[in-house]
Amino acid sequence: QHLSTATMGAQMSLIAPNLYLGSWQGANNAKLLEENGVRHILTIFDARFSMPACVKQRNHLQFLAADSCQQDIRQFFQQSNDFIHSGRLAGEAVFVHCMAGVSRSATLIIAYLASVTDLPWDTVLSAVRAAKHDVAPNFHFRAQLRLWQNDGGLEAERARLLEKFGPWQEDRDRLLKLAEICAEFERTGYWRGEPSIERRGNAFFAVHHLPDAEDEVDDAAAGDAEQAEAREDATERNGHGKDVEEAVEAVEAAKPSDVAAAGDRDSNE
Repeated sequence: QHLSTATMGAQMSLIAPNLYLGSWQGANNAKLLEENGVRHILTIFDARFSMPACVKQRNHLQFLAADSCQQDIRQFFQQSNDFIHSGRLAGEAVFVHCMAGVSRSATLIIAYLASVTDLPWDTVLSAVRAAKHDVAPNFHFRAQLRLWQNDGGLEAERARLLEKFGPWQEDRDRLLKLAEICAEFERTGYWRGEPSIERRGNAFFAVHHLPDAEDEVDDAAAGDAEQAEAREDATERNGHGKDVEEAVEAVEAAKPSDVAAAGDRDSNE
């Protein structure tokens, strides 16, 4: 599968095998849909639009929902999960999108991946952020995900999917590796393999950061060999980005560490 970069504004980002998250522009990009083998498209907008031919030619499901604090997005989880999982079980790619691929569609993907694994919703959020860095469900959607988990709704949905579709063990390891990449970002402010993206507070900046020698000496002295190696790789690439798949492979080779869930950030799509 073709993998687009994880940087902000990507039209289509690979989150898990045969599962893509992106924007309205991605849904309008017939070439990109074809390259990635997308056969199923889930749209979540606050109004019905005339869909382009490249969407109509595929299995399409649309929800009407606003990116607002009044919107009940939890009502869509079950139908969304069935749609996504059916496509993936058939070995076909599914593309989930809203306007920007940041809040509404990201929430549906987080709910789905939490449902087909035993991972808590906030760990899944961290993993999805590592694959698409601008993912930021609004505060109300995060509250609904939290309540869904705490009141037993998530566990009930896992049981329903297991009974309907059977066991699924394809995503857990990948999500944990991605969540570790996000935890590293929370500690350092830099995405592994993509030194041109820096976080300052809740904002992102393209800075083409290249670590200086003093930084690397400090890292080594502190015993943080993993971070030093990542920065050394960044220097060799002269600031150019690296695919998420390579970052996941780097985590596989690194010394295991605890996965820290990324803290919630209030940001609207």
